[in-house]
Amino acid sequence: MKSTFGTNIRITMEGASHGDYVRCTATGIPQGITVDMDGLMAFMARRRGGQRNTTPRKEADIPEFLSGLKDGVTDGTPLVVNIPNLNQRSGDYNGFADTPRPSHADYTSRLRFPGCDLRGGGHFSARLTAPLCAIGYVCMCALKEKGVSIGAHLAQVGTAKDKAFDLVNVTKADFVLAEGMPVLDQVAGQAMDEIIQAAAKDGDSIGGMVECAVVGMPAGVGSPLGNGIENRLTSALYVLGALRGVEFGAGFDAISMRGSQHNDPFVIKDGKVATETNYSSGIQAGITNGMPIVFRCAFKPTASISMEQKTVSLSQKEETTIAISGRHDPCIAVRAVPCVEAITAIVMLDAMLDGEAGDMAQCRKAIDSINNRLVELLCQRMALAGKIAEEKDKLGLPTFDPAREQIVLDKVKSLAETIDAGKGEAMAQIFQEIMRITREYEDQLRED
Repeated sequence: MKSTFGTNIRITMEGASHGDYVRCTATGIPQGITVDMDGLMAFMARRRGGQRNTTPRKEADIPEFLSGLKDGVTDGTPLVVNIPNLNQRSGDYNGFADTPRPSHADYTSRLRFPGCDLRGGGHFSARLTAPLCAIGYVCMCALKEKGVSIGAHLAQVGTAKDKAFDLVNVTKADFVLAEGMPVLDQVAGQAMDEIIQAAAKDGDSIGGMVECAVVGMPAGVGSPLGNGIENRLTSALYVLGALRGVEFGAGFDAISMRGSQHNDPFVIKDGKVATETNYSSGIQAGITNGMPIVFRCAFKPTASISMEQKTVSLSQKEETTIAISGRHDPCIAVRAVPCVEAITAIVMLDAMLDGEAGDMAQCRKAIDSINNRLVELLCQRMALAGKIAEEKDKLGLPTFDPAREQIVLDKVKSLAETIDAGKGEAMAQIFQEIMRITREYEDQLRED
């Protein structure tokens, strides 16, 4: 099973927590990025388990770059990061095939993917964020060369709160974390530690909030509507399964403000356009205005707890109870801090590449990225065509369905004209060829 996200930089995540490895592949990473390997290992250590207030599962999490990096510099080929799983305990999950764990992927994933292996959470496990963090760090190195810095901290656990980033004046100097907990204020970290330890002692878990800031982002990056900075960030951040909400700038506090309070007046600062306040988090209409981007991510309590909970037996169709053993984070937000930074770096670099496709080399890189996505989607299309061929064979239906194909061609032509007037006929011709090849593939499968 694979999952993907991204626009110019396309990320594919594969593997599972109980398997031999987890892996991420990134296409579209620019060539020539120098990666600080020592810094990478320090960054990976922040996400690693086996530390206080994290899962007892200990993994080395040493990234293996299978391609895309040569002598510590990206070479423009797909960046493939593999991380072995060396400390699996699949037996911890033997009892859950029939009794789905509350608030896990167990039930819904079986509806969508019958027979999937969910030991350790399977493909839905946060284990897949390990290689994602490695790719995110590479993107952070690229952003650093462009004067962009990203930092995050644990802003809240239960009722304990860390000091917040200044929406207007936050700088990279504010990204220094205290010892122990990933917080700005050590006293706040101690209060959070007590809350997490109390929950763990009860066999329970606790939620938390991560605050992240991006400074140095140039003005004019992003696009309106569905491709805006907030849209892209939020969509990518929901790769983190425990995420429950994202707010930018003033966030939900804006509901109690008037427009005269929430609007950010424009001013001239050091000869540049800036805003006096920053309730909009440096973004208007999906496009950056040069001010810091500050947002907060709310994470639910870890769903795996050892307290007895209600569930059902799927085979018996009756209610029962369950107690979850195994190794779990009492507060998932602690290790989510570097994950938020990594995903933010990927999205920010991805957005900055929007405006760098002006010359032939950059245009070709953009086309290569699109080609990679097309290949992936066409492979998915062929797989579905294979299933349709099996059903047609069972029902004794012919492979060629001219009425259905004409409906598809009409839709393609109409959609293409909506996106780019004058391209409808060309797109219809391309899809005619795709459907011809698909028919041949279906006929071959039926003959076999």
